[in-house]
Amino acid sequence: MKTLPTFSQGGILSAKTLTALSQNIMRSNLAMGKGVLSGLELSKGKGLHVEVSAGEFQASAHDACPGFSVKLPKNSVRFLWIEANDQEGAVPDHQLTPTAEEFATNYVCLGKITTADAVKEISDEGRQSFGWKLKP
Repeated sequence: MKTLPTFSQGGILSAKTLTALSQNIMRSNLAMGKGVLSGLELSKGKGLHVEVSAGEFQASAHDACPGFSVKLPKNSVRFLWIEANDQEGAVPDHQLTPTAEEFATNYVCLGKITTADAVKEISDEGRQSFGWKLKP
């Protein structure tokens, strides 16, 4: 196992090394809590669809999922939640709720979506994120 140099040995931990270290810790079972680790950004699709980018999250366990699309009802305000599953890389089940109030422990909220005849606005309100990441 390779060890990192310590400051007493004159080593310097770069932002890239610290980012990799923090991501490995978050991906391990040492990570406590839940939230988005990377990606899973919401963007407007066609009409009433919202696109979710690929990413990783932690709910009941670490989960990675591909990008996917969700159709919303007209004239609504909804919060989009995704569920952890046992199939790494599968599109997660999702729920749309009228509030950001947590309803199940194995779901993570990605944000708030407002629609009229099409998607009108997307915000990070209610989004559950945790961890930190330095930019290299």
